Amino acid sequence: MVKKTKKHSLLKQAATPKRIKRPPSSADNASQHQAQQDEPSRQGAPQRTKPKGKLGQIILFTLLALLAIFMLMPKPQLITYQKLGLVASSIYVPTLLGGPTLVDSELYLQSIDANKAMYLCRDRTQADTCHRYEIIKQEGFFAVLVHLFSS
Repeated sequence: MVKKTKKHSLLKQAATPKRIKRPPSSADNASQHQAQQDEPSRQGAPQRTKPKGKLGQIILFTLLALLAIFMLMPKPQLITYQKLGLVASSIYVPTLLGGPTLVDSELYLQSIDANKAMYLCRDRTQADTCHRYEIIKQEGFFAVLVHLFSS
């Protein structure tokens, strides 16, 4: 009987195939890596979510609105003018709630001619309070910024 059990045990060993150890494949590595990343989120760590497309649309709409306002807004100019040898510079805004304005002057700007002349008045209704000034130079928006920050 002893011999039969030996044969039986030998046959049993031959019938079962041996397991071959394989190196881990890339699919196994990816699943293990994913499992490792999922563990901190299960422990209560905050998850990162992708920002939605609505935030980008809001930023784009805001930038377009600011650009439209900048394009429609009157552009200030730096005007250098003189009368009887006295030279002054002022910031001129073409249309600002009621007509053209010199920002740093108490006088009212009546008009600017094509002949490089402007008329400043103490009173808008009386023409005899106006004085004629010659415009020497007109500069753009960046000159206004330099003028504001230099004074």
